[in-house]
Amino acid sequence: MALSVNFSWYLSPLAVRSELQRMLRGVVVRLPHKMANGPILPSSIPPVPSWRWLSGADLQKSLGERWGTSWSDHQFPFDCWLIDLRVFNTKTAELISHHQVEIKQCFPKEGWVEEDPREIMQTVYECMEKTCQKLRQLNVDISNIKAVGVTNQRETTLVWDKETGEPLFNAIVWLDLRTQSTVERLIRKTPGRSKNHLKHKTGLPISTYFSAVKLRWLLDNVDDVNKAVLSKRAMFGTVDSWIIWCLTGGRDGGVHITDVSNASRTMLFNIHTMDWDPELCSFFDVPMGILPKVRSSSEIYGQM
Repeated sequence: MALSVNFSWYLSPLAVRSELQRMLRGVVVRLPHKMANGPILPSSIPPVPSWRWLSGADLQKSLGERWGTSWSDHQFPFDCWLIDLRVFNTKTAELISHHQVEIKQCFPKEGWVEEDPREIMQTVYECMEKTCQKLRQLNVDISNIKAVGVTNQRETTLVWDKETGEPLFNAIVWLDLRTQSTVERLIRKTPGRSKNHLKHKTGLPISTYFSAVKLRWLLDNVDDVNKAVLSKRAMFGTVDSWIIWCLTGGRDGGVHITDVSNASRTMLFNIHTMDWDPELCSFFDVPMGILPKVRSSSEIYGQM
């Protein structure tokens, strides 16, 4: 058996763009290029805690009323910031058990979206415990679980202290917009003031969306983060790095890694050399010593 920890936010299929814009109070939904059936990624979400859930059934009904279309044959996952833990049979892919818990978001200012890294881990542990309880009720021996996998929101940015194991600030979520002025400042220092100045290495425009800009904001605005970097105590990572570091021991030997798919969304990763790029790190003025090691997306990273 294998156990999968999912930290996710999904919308599909792509055809629902205009309906989502109407139902999500006019939110702008960006369709990623060359994605036929992938997730829709909103570029801006109203920073109000009242918008939490829109059921797939409600959305399907509204789509049917507008377009006269039946969506019953389509998968329609619609999860909003969940820890979702699933146990499945590695030979048959049969889902054996699962448990999920919603993660709370906080909205300190308009356009700001944060999550508590401690709550993320507490929820992971809660889901593990509840799922194991369900397995025992099914007379499944939990010692048969052979591996744990992690999927996660990319771009969401965390910095923590490797000596204390404590986060130095809340996680800045991928759709957070606080870095707009940082983006504008970074673009101004490029030749021709082009947002695409780094695209030849990263494949990405300079945008509020990506981790390097969020990390730059943390270094500029959070004293605890800056002090930890200067004293070489800081670790940076996306949610996968934080979860894996905690699960593999934390300050007692935790593994500080990420995979290529997460690294490629930071703007610090060269998609041609497949490694952190010194010039990109210099552009964002990010010390390379705080970055996780980049590994493949499928291998044994550590032991729990």
